[in-house]
Amino acid sequence: MSNVIYHTDDIQRLRQLESEIRAAAEQGVFFGGKKTTHLSEFVKWIHEYTNQLAGKKSVVDRAAEGTFGRNVYRTMMGFKSVKGSQAVAGNIASALTNFIPVTQAVGEVVTKDPMAVLKAVGQEIFKRAAGQSNLAKSSYIVRRFGSDSVNQSTYQKVMNKAGWLFGTIDKLSTELVVNMYYQHNLDMGMDSETAMRSADSKAARLMGDRSKGAMPTAYGSQVLGLFTQFQYEVANQSQHFRKDIWRGS
Repeated sequence: MSNVIYHTDDIQRLRQLESEIRAAAEQGVFFGGKKTTHLSEFVKWIHEYTNQLAGKKSVVDRAAEGTFGRNVYRTMMGFKSVKGSQAVAGNIASALTNFIPVTQAVGEVVTKDPMAVLKAVGQEIFKRAAGQSNLAKSSYIVRRFGSDSVNQSTYQKVMNKAGWLFGTIDKLSTELVVNMYYQHNLDMGMDSETAMRSADSKAARLMGDRSKGAMPTAYGSQVLGLFTQFQYEVANQSQHFRKDIWRGS
């Protein structure tokens, strides 16, 4: 339903873009009057991205379902759910890995603005003690934690309790990362709104943004989910170190 309410215009624009590129390629607009398949992979990506934004199954899932039947889809989703639960529920080591983005953000910010790190940590301690958070100011934090499932099964409720430590550290780390970037941006002279938008963008590049339409299409497959689960943040952190830090320095 959310796809219909919020993304109808986006989906229509993407469908139109796909059609325009196909037509332009057929007419040779891009290459001096000659027909070309140069953009065929790009068009395929737009098509797949739009399908997933519209809530349709990925091309991998449809192929697996067509070859092996619908049971393979349900089976792989079940394996993914069990694997995810076992990796998170009551797993202290897994929960502690959520501090990794904090160390990366500290390493990036402290060399430029050590006071921003101290401010962020101090404010987080104060807000936690006062029962407050940065949830209202940061759109990235809202996208990451701002909603919960209304209708939860008994199993989901139990697993949520078992994954309390993982979720708590994840939220703490996210707020610290966003606030560090935010304080640094303020110290650089940005106004509050611009500073928060920039901080949200940097945090999303570091930690990953799982909001609708933000993830690569490969992560939208339920069949591949058994293998890609928990890899999105790892890939983002690697790319952040290899590319974003050097571009921003």
